[in-house]
Amino acid sequence: MSRVVITGVGVVSPIGNTKEDFWNSLLEGKHGFTLEQWFPGQSDELNVKASVKDFSADDLFDKKEIRRTDILTQYAVYAADRALKDAGTDFKDLDPYRCGVIIGSGIGGMETTQEEMLTYHNKGNKRVSVFTIPKMIGNMAAGTVAIRTGFKGVNYCTVSACASGTHAIGEAFHAIKHGYMDVA
Repeated sequence: MSRVVITGVGVVSPIGNTKEDFWNSLLEGKHGFTLEQWFPGQSDELNVKASVKDFSADDLFDKKEIRRTDILTQYAVYAADRALKDAGTDFKDLDPYRCGVIIGSGIGGMETTQEEMLTYHNKGNKRVSVFTIPKMIGNMAAGTVAIRTGFKGVNYCTVSACASGTHAIGEAFHAIKHGYMDVA
């Protein structure tokens, strides 16, 4: 059995989008919760949300790609990009079939789901985007990261509610520990 270590960290969070900002916010006891509208323009009702702030994927996606991907996928690509840079390793020397992508998402692309539900309700089914399903499924995030990194090993998204991220880390640990993957 192989030894498993975490070599790089990438973060997208309501309390910071770098590992340093995230860590400092944790140490300061910040939580990231705010009162916001779930459907701006649809209701004046405020709800407790923990939204990511000051995020831009413009350096990783062109405008066309941004329109065709849910923010979940953009978060995943951003975090993976930062984690690989943080690892400081040239993954190009590794067997791509022994490098995998396992991502956790509690529910998938909710922003797309909300937008397209409102489109359907307000404008009818003919105005709903043909990209709705590909944008909203959690596996799209894992698949896009795999395409971007060239990793061709295991590739999937765990969906375990609030434990999804921890579940994904556990699955990656298992895949490396038992010799199925070298990197995940």
